[in-house]
Amino acid sequence: MVPPFAAIIITAVFPALSWAGGFNTAPTDPVYNVGPESAWFNPAGMTGVKTPAVAAGVGVAFPLMEFDSTIAAAGGDDGGNAGLVGVLPSFYAVAPVGEDFRVGFSVVSPFGSVNGTGVDYGSGFVGRYGAIEATITSIAFGPSVAYQMTESLSVGAGAIAMYTTFDERIAINTPGADGELHLDQLDGWSGQLYGGLLYQISPQTSVGLVYHSQSNVNISGDAVFSGLPVTLPTVDLEIEWNTPQSVQFGVQHAFSPSWIVGLNLVWEDWSVFSENRVEASFEGAAGRIAVFDRNWNDTFQGAVRLTHINGQNVYIAGLAYVPSVVDDDDRTIDLPLDDSFIISLAAARNESQNLTYGVGASIIMNGDAAVSQTAQGFQFAGQFDTNVIFAIGASLQWRY
Repeated sequence: MVPPFAAIIITAVFPALSWAGGFNTAPTDPVYNVGPESAWFNPAGMTGVKTPAVAAGVGVAFPLMEFDSTIAAAGGDDGGNAGLVGVLPSFYAVAPVGEDFRVGFSVVSPFGSVNGTGVDYGSGFVGRYGAIEATITSIAFGPSVAYQMTESLSVGAGAIAMYTTFDERIAINTPGADGELHLDQLDGWSGQLYGGLLYQISPQTSVGLVYHSQSNVNISGDAVFSGLPVTLPTVDLEIEWNTPQSVQFGVQHAFSPSWIVGLNLVWEDWSVFSENRVEASFEGAAGRIAVFDRNWNDTFQGAVRLTHINGQNVYIAGLAYVPSVVDDDDRTIDLPLDDSFIISLAAARNESQNLTYGVGASIIMNGDAAVSQTAQGFQFAGQFDTNVIFAIGASLQWRY
């Protein structure tokens, strides 16, 4: 069985992986069953928590994203480092209710950091007619329950309420100087369900399965024009998209009391996100609806980790691969996602029967995210010569 402090690899390091994939769900651990983090990772694992417990963590991601243009029909610069620092906090709590039932609660940022994940190229960017800046934030709250059916099998389920905001700036080509369109903090709430099971094959080996349902995100707010030759009214804007359902499978085996190996596989149907529905209206005019197809693809991603336990200390190394959700021909400058390889290291200490703390770091190596796009009649193209993210994190767990 993995010791309680093994959760540090998730809360201290893995939250940064959601930043690496942009919208990709942060990798979790479907077989984890000894700490309150299981309320989110796999609610079935909460049955392994024997006393009330809470955990809190924060990860910070520092991106280096430098675009190198090869075509710039409208002129302009390459924008420097376009990446924005992302902060990803987390909180989990689990309490036993009788011998076989557990209740839990989670607070996470599953899509975008709490301060805005995204890009900011600057107003002079070669691709400014596609995007100057685009950021998304999210915060999700989720209760969960678990039941131990047999000594080997547990099941669990939960619900999520997520608050999302989106902000984007786009240059408008006008005679003389550029104007600008600002999508001003569009926001809204959405819901999602999830469930899982955990099966202990033997004292050394366990498997877990977690399912997240598809979620419909509907955000609304103002679209404001500025710097144009004529004054345009503020537009009421509504944007709708679907986040994918996902299936996560995990297996873990302890080769000895000191060495444990785990494998996670994740499938997500990102093709449902492809169609972005936009409805625009203003006072005295009928609303107009447009649907944009991003041609995104379903993905399979995987991660392996090696855990070494040495007395009160634990050391964990992880390697993950997150494939691109979009082909080169369909990639856009506002969401320049590509393949990612992630190397993570963490160390934790079981200080006492009640307290565990730890730190971790990741390096996220993204592909060059080549873009060739025509926006407002002007073509621009290039790739990200530098496209890497450094992430650090810390976490603690308290058991009552």
